[in-house]
Formats: sequence, structure tokens, C-alpha cells
Amino acid sequence: MELRHLHVVLTVAEAGSISRAASSLKIAQAGLTAQLRRIERGFGGPLFLRRTDGVELTELGRHVVLRSRDLVERFDDLLVTARGLAAESGGLGLRLGGVAGSPTPLLVSVVRDLLPNRPQTTHIERSRDAVLELVRAGKLDVALVAEFPQSPLRIPEEVDRRCVVVEPMLVGVATSHRLAQRKEIPLSELADEDWAVPEESYGGGRVNLRLACEAAGFTPRCVHFGVDPLTAAELVRAGHTVACFFPSARELPGVALKPIVGNPVQRRVTLVWRRGCAAAEYIEDIRAALLRAYLEQTWSLAVLDWPDSVGRLGRLEVGGTRGDFRRSKSVIVGSRAVNHRRGLAGTSGSGRERSEGSEGSGAKSSEESGAKGVKGAERRAVKGSGAKGVKGAERRG
Repeated sequence: MELRHLHVVLTVAEAGSISRAASSLKIAQAGLTAQLRRIERGFGGPLFLRRTDGVELTELGRHVVLRSRDLVERFDDLLVTARGLAAESGGLGLRLGGVAGSPTPLLVSVVRDLLPNRPQTTHIERSRDAVLELVRAGKLDVALVAEFPQSPLRIPEEVDRRCVVVEPMLVGVATSHRLAQRKEIPLSELADEDWAVPEESYGGGRVNLRLACEAAGFTPRCVHFGVDPLTAAELVRAGHTVACFFPSARELPGVALKPIVGNPVQRRVTLVWRRGCAAAEYIEDIRAALLRAYLEQTWSLAVLDWPDSVGRLGRLEVGGTRGDFRRSKSVIVGSRAVNHRRGLAGTSGSGRERSEGSEGSGAKSSEESGAKGVKGAERRAVKGSGAKGVKGAERRG
């Protein structure tokens, strides 16, 4: 009997049927049935009663499942802690990951700067659920995923998360497009356009775009499906379509990125990690540095041309672990307010500013910070010079 056999038994028990378990395990139903018979012979009796509508545990099966679950969980914890120790000693290094289209390259750069002596690897998936499973299984230490209001993340029990930033969806049009000179574009004016959209597994962006368009009075005419941001940019540049992007996108020659009036679609960029992993003690430092890198990129690359009344990125607000999606002309930050008078070199979190909404020393939970802190930290972008940059910022409490 091997550990993988216990995984099979647990999967069948949780699924309640052999067909559903076979689909979950990605093996043929006949193969699973034969394997289950061999497992039952090894245990000395049937573990399941086969019925027309599924399977039911026998008394022996309940005993095996109860003991197996404990063994499997302890073994998974053993793998995670062992890999963490190996990483601490330079064995495996830090394993980073993310979903295609998320600002994972920023995460890689931030971790390399923070921990220059730690080797690291990066794994990109097209599905956020696949990324979360890799984190849960201890195969990734830290990853970035995106979440939309209508498509919340299903976070495994073993995984923790912290919001980094909530950012608005932008629309990309060719620089020769009739709307390219607008400071912001009403969604209704894109009703007659062809759209390029990502895979739905990216995190729900397509569903949320459709809902926003329907609220604006039309159904988006999606003609290019499953495209990544670079492919979408090529299609937009050629004048074939419009597409959705986010402020963390690099400058795209030939593509004008424009805010949508009212910011009807927003996504939360979230840092996830497995409890007890090698990087757990560095999470707060990683998140703070990631936020600074995000802001530096979205400002210094002059990606956006926000309306004068809003400022460069508008208002920054403190958020917590879960935070709230807010319909406003703002990028909402899931961390301490950033003090741009120090050139994005640090985060504020002491004295009067802390009492007005920063997370402080951790006496309050991140949930409390998200619920109570958002009102306490605002900043106004000040129009500056040079590459549409920002000369400074005011914080008001």
C-alpha cells in the first residue's frame, strides 16, 4: 500500500462517485475502478458500497478514510516543512508563480532585490486555480493571482493571502482609433467594436467585462478568444479590435490605454502563500516592496493619462486581506499608504498616520484593517513634468 492509494480512496470518498473521482484524478473510470478493487484487496475488504447514484462508505471504509486523511495531511505538512528547510539552506530556493497577465515579473524582481542570495524559480500558469493548487501542495512558495468581484477566489485552507492593490480595467485602442485622444472612454461608445478577450481561467475578467457592458446597454462582440496581453496588443495595434488591459501593463507601442468612465470593472491583485513555507516570514516585506514597484511602474512608464480632475492614479486607499471593490476613479492599495515625498522609498505606518488607518504593528487583524482603514489614508497625485510623471504627493488624513 502506498500513499497515492490513500489519495485515491479520499478522492472517491469526497466525490461520492467513481465517475466524478475519475474526472478529478484525470484517469479513465474503468482504470479507477480496477485500481480501487486492488486497493480494497490490500485492505482486506470493500471500502465502498456501489449504488446506482454513486458510492457509500462501508464501516471499514469510514475507518480507512478517517485514518488516511490524517496521514495524508501530516505527510503534506512534512513535504512543505522539509522543502522550507531545504530552501533556507539554499537547496530548493524560493519558488515563485503567478497567472499569465498578472504582474508576476514585478514579484520576481522584488524578491530578487530583497533576497539576493536566495536562488529562485518562476512558474506561470494560465489558470489561477492551478496556481492555488500548486501553492496548496507546497510546490510554490509565493504567487500572484487576480480576483474579480463576480469571480471570487476559492482559497484552500492551507493558503494565506494578502491584497496588494485593486486596480481598474483599462481599454486599449489603436493610436489611430477615433477614441484614442480621449482622456477616458464611456463603455457605451465601444458597443460597435470587436473585442479580444482572455481565457476565462485567467480569473473572471471576461464575465465581469460582459456584465459591465450589459449594464451599459450592449453585449460585447467578442471575436478573439483566449488571447494573452501581448497577442491582444498586436491585434489592437493592427486596428482589428479593442481589448482590456490593466495599469501594470508595460508601454505598448501603437496602443493607447484609456480609463473607462466610472471604472466599472476592477480586479484585486493578491499575494498568496502556503502557511509555513520558506517565504512566510518575508511576506510583509515582499508585499510592501511589490506595492512600491507597482506604483513606480504605473507612474514612470506613463502608461496612463488620467483626467486632470483625478490626477495620475487618483486616490490611494488602505485595504486589508479581503478589502472592498470600490467604484471610484482610484487605484486602491492593499497596504500602508505610500509616501511619495520619500520617492516611494518606504511606507508610512507610525504616529498620527498609523492611528488614522495604517495597519501598524499588526495589533489589528488584516480584516480589521480592510474594514476600518480604508477611510484613513488618501493621497492626491500632483501634476508634474517629464514623461507625465509625478513631482510629489500630498497625504491627507
